[in-house]
Amino acid sequence: MKFDRNISTGLVSVAALAAAGSTAAAQNFDGTYVGMYYGAVSGDYPSTSSSEDYAFEDQTAFGVFAGKNWSASGNLTAGLEVALQTTNTYEEDSEYYLNHLTDVKFKVGTEFALSDMPVLVYGFAGVSLGSATAEDGDEPYLAIGGNLGFGADVKVSDMLSVGIEHTQREMSSHYTDDNATVGNGTTSFRAAIHF
Repeated sequence: MKFDRNISTGLVSVAALAAAGSTAAAQNFDGTYVGMYYGAVSGDYPSTSSSEDYAFEDQTAFGVFAGKNWSASGNLTAGLEVALQTTNTYEEDSEYYLNHLTDVKFKVGTEFALSDMPVLVYGFAGVSLGSATAEDGDEPYLAIGGNLGFGADVKVSDMLSVGIEHTQREMSSHYTDDNATVGNGTTSFRAAIHF
């Protein structure tokens, strides 16, 4: 599946980056953090009246997130994060909107030093929820499914980190009498304050 190939490629890249940082950093990402992100979302939505898939036009996405990291053995870090995203993935021919995405992500990563800056590279998996509506104004309906992804954060000060992340989702939804699978992904730049 395209979903699996994209994630596998990303996780291999994350592992290679982690291996390149041979100098271990102290556990600088422990604790609670909050932040925001800005990026682009794209994907597809099957038509409920035909076998044709409609591609979302790339749309901007804005979100906020909060989470907590814990030290494990060695440089291993585990974490839990909740992200709330607002976007508008309307595509003219499909007459669908997918918005107000919520991602719950269970993270595992490794820390190392790069030019004396603490770096965290990680992968994650979890659950995603989305509110979807049709152009004709029908009541919103729920899209639910799983997410996989990867990312990297760099501490630029004791309290501030910046990073990049990709989240890929496979979500099922119900519209009229049909069930459909919504595939979508968000690539974003992130900034967080650590406490």
